[in-house]
Amino acid sequence: MWYYSSPKGYKNLMQTLNLPTPRTIRRWQSCIQMDPGINSHILESITLYFKQFQGREEQRKLITLIFDEISLKEEIHYDASKDKIIGVVDTGKIRTNDKAKTALVCMIKGIVYNFKCVLGYWCLGGQETSPNMKEIVMNCVDAANSAGLIVKALVCNQGPANQGLASWVLPL
Repeated sequence: MWYYSSPKGYKNLMQTLNLPTPRTIRRWQSCIQMDPGINSHILESITLYFKQFQGREEQRKLITLIFDEISLKEEIHYDASKDKIIGVVDTGKIRTNDKAKTALVCMIKGIVYNFKCVLGYWCLGGQETSPNMKEIVMNCVDAANSAGLIVKALVCNQGPANQGLASWVLPL
């Protein structure tokens, strides 16, 4: 993380701390499989970790589900290692040829137990409707529940799509 926020600062830290080289970081990063949608590897790890608390310390399983859209630079790239075009609308289930304008990122954070991790992301076209976002958010809630977690709150900003989503989710 330090390397990506300030490469020059990271190189200075490498002089005093025993840190991996930028090349090693890129090699590690290339081994991580991240595709749009809910990341099954993360979900599996969470499930295995929280199984040990089954029937006891239930408060450790209390989480908030945080989601937000971020703007993307509209660029199309070819990833030779995956043999895939990157930068198009991709929800993990449906891929189109339209350029992705935003990414919806979903994260879980512990309420009592201090942890957080990204659950998944979706490359979207920018004009997402509340019903489409509701499906994505509800899939995240279901995934977290199936991993043994207890979702107590949804957290997001007050963007127009999220306001529409609130009217869909609140009656539940």
